[in-house]
Amino acid sequence: MKIKTADLIDLALDWAVTVAEGLKPTMRHDYMKAKAAANNYKGDLAWHLEVTPNEPITVDEAGVTHVLRPYSEQWSQGGPIIQREEIGLRRNAPCSRGREWEASPSITAKGAGGKWGYGPTPLIAAFRCFVASRLGDEVEVPDELMKHP
Repeated sequence: MKIKTADLIDLALDWAVTVAEGLKPTMRHDYMKAKAAANNYKGDLAWHLEVTPNEPITVDEAGVTHVLRPYSEQWSQGGPIIQREEIGLRRNAPCSRGREWEASPSITAKGAGGKWGYGPTPLIAAFRCFVASRLGDEVEVPDELMKHP
């Protein structure tokens, strides 16, 4: 599903950050089905799919799966990208709800495209800025992530 970068939040935002970082996230069930097909698995995957959460993941070179990093929720995950990309943050008050923070891209940082980001938290604003600068004003995310609470 296409969504405006300015509306990204939660797992959908972390998915887009993962793509902007050059990784290829996938949904766990899609990965399980593809791996079963590649290995000519003839069994029934229904039970496995039922008991395994369909969460977004990345797969490393060794074939090990990892849940998406919570870039937009934890400074330990998002902070290094904000520093590397030299994204500026400032409190935007008074303002409308959901735009309490604004993030500005660096002119000198790699990939800076002049796209600002706004959000209810500094991390959300920063990563809307980062994703918009790298991927544009609209991004494709799995439908399942839009149903996530």
